[in-house]
Amino acid sequence: MLTALGIFHEALEALNTITPNTVEVNNRIPYYETAANLYRVLRFETRSKDNYRRLDERYNLYRDSLIYYLKPDSYLARQNRIDNLILKGDVNNALELMTGLASDITSGQPEYALTQYNLAMLLYANDRTEEGDAALARSALADLRNCTFENAAIGTLAQKLADRGDLERANEYIQRALADAIAYNTSYRKTQILPAVTGIESALQQELNARHRRLWVTFWITLGAAIIIGGLSIVLYKSVKKTHTLNGLLKTANDKQHLINAQLQEANRIKEECIHTFLTNSVDNLTILEQYRLMVHSKIVNKQYEELADLVRKNAFAKKEVEDFYTNFDRVVLRIFPKFVEEFNELLKPDSILTPKKEDALTPEHRIFALIRLGVDNPADIAKLLRYSMSTIYNYRVKVRKNAREGLNPDDFEARVMEIGALKNLLNPLHNPNICL
Repeated sequence: MLTALGIFHEALEALNTITPNTVEVNNRIPYYETAANLYRVLRFETRSKDNYRRLDERYNLYRDSLIYYLKPDSYLARQNRIDNLILKGDVNNALELMTGLASDITSGQPEYALTQYNLAMLLYANDRTEEGDAALARSALADLRNCTFENAAIGTLAQKLADRGDLERANEYIQRALADAIAYNTSYRKTQILPAVTGIESALQQELNARHRRLWVTFWITLGAAIIIGGLSIVLYKSVKKTHTLNGLLKTANDKQHLINAQLQEANRIKEECIHTFLTNSVDNLTILEQYRLMVHSKIVNKQYEELADLVRKNAFAKKEVEDFYTNFDRVVLRIFPKFVEEFNELLKPDSILTPKKEDALTPEHRIFALIRLGVDNPADIAKLLRYSMSTIYNYRVKVRKNAREGLNPDDFEARVMEIGALKNLLNPLHNPNICL
């Protein structure tokens, strides 16, 4: 008990009060076992080589005496044979005997914890680390089940774990070993454990400091990455915004290009229609003039002077030509803008709609604004083409603008007229799907 508590001086004094010859035979085994254990511990505690030799001699003396009284197949006898092999450096045979001894000791026996501990040390000596860990764990569990506070297994296991870097588990185990040593008040075991406690706690603190440094490094790296990502996001946002602006400008340019193309298409169509009509009318006029010349020549030859004078006086030829011009003009406009009348009337109030007398004809107001739609907006040119007076042209234009539908500014009326027909349809995606929006 005194040896286990680390009170070596008192233990030695108590041992010296006993004379070996006075010890009864049936008590000599525990006597020599206790004495050998005391000197075994003392020799490891001394710092002096001379003291170690002296204590080792005393240990061997008591151990030999113990072996003398032991039965050859007893636990202590087998353990001592194993110790002898270890002292000789024969670790392999020692492990073989220790394995056999461990297999004979069940977990319910008092020697189980110590046997598993000794087995673990031999397994470690043979580089069988995992098996050594398992044996140490079995020894520690046996100490816990048996409420053994004077134990070495859990402290040794803690040191092994610390050596492999498993500091959290090592600290948990060494603290438990220290608590057991304090509870049992074993100064010897506390002396053994305290350096391990200090070492593990120091290593754990270093690990914590390293983690703390890594956390700070990670924090700064993350912060730097966040700043970089933020900067890139700003650059990307500006780039996207610039791209969006460029896309908008490109869309506007495309729309303008389509508008120009539509205007060109419409201008070409109108030009082609007008050229065709001009050529047709020119041929018709030449034919009419030739017929008129032949008729005049016939009347002169036949001396029908009175009829000829009456024909010139009534001006029937000129009136017919004007009527034909209006008919041809109306036909050309409606061929270029088939929905001209309907779309024009949509710009007027419901009670001011203009209705032609014929289906394929136009009203004077229609003809004036048709010329404006064709690009002829000079009042003098309009009056000359339609054979109207300037005042008539002005009055018609003012009257129609005043009758503009609700919501339409009269000043914008002629601009809306310019949207009638082919250009409007070309710019409307519902009529022309080729326009890119």
